[in-house]
Amino acid sequence: MAMIAFAIASFSVFYNALKSGLSLGIKSTVIAILVVTGSAILLSMLVGVLVGMSGLLIVGVEG
Repeated sequence: MAMIAFAIASFSVFYNALKSGLSLGIKSTVIAILVVTGSAILLSMLVGVLVGMSGLLIVGVEG
């Protein structure tokens, strides 16, 4: 469920960056895409680490 919400949010951010980038120019669009993609990757990595750590904690408590 969280991944769906994250995908929708990142798509809307990406779309807005693309839309505003078109009026600014191609260079700005490329920069915006790189920034959005990079932040999305970092955010998903952070979420993955947090989920993994909480999973380890739960396993550790039950084990």
